[in-house]
Amino acid sequence: MKKTLYLLLTIVMAFALCGVFAGCGSDESGEPAEETTAAAAEEEHADATNIYEAIAGDYQDKVSERASLMASADLESDCLTIIVYWSNSATESVEWTMHATMNGDNQLEYTDCVKKTIVTDEDGNPVSSDTEYKDGKGYFEYADGGELKWIGAQDEECQSCIFVQTQE
Repeated sequence: MKKTLYLLLTIVMAFALCGVFAGCGSDESGEPAEETTAAAAEEEHADATNIYEAIAGDYQDKVSERASLMASADLESDCLTIIVYWSNSATESVEWTMHATMNGDNQLEYTDCVKKTIVTDEDGNPVSSDTEYKDGKGYFEYADGGELKWIGAQDEECQSCIFVQTQE
């Protein structure tokens, strides 16, 4: 966290000095030049894409050892598609599906979580699926060690989940 804050402070100071000494990337009006703005937006897009690709993968909850998470980078939408599975029993599981975007606090925020309870027969064939909600809000905290902490979950049972990426 300290490294992130230091990096952000350094970037802000660099931009401030650049503007003071050379009008860096601006025209005579003092407004940012269009090329600079476009380049900055493209660089920001590349950074977001890289972080989503870095996070994408399969994870296991190290606390309960009953939950798993699959994250895949959605490069067109600049987000992660996250699916969390929780096994209640051999024939019942819960599934959360959401699309998360990274904010400045190393948190993957989502506002579209869909929670379903799925019941299967002994052969694993779906028997029923009950959607509990479609508008869940929360976040995962992305830690330096690559862990995803589900501390902003809408459901209390999920707030202690700490997902660790599995080796492929």
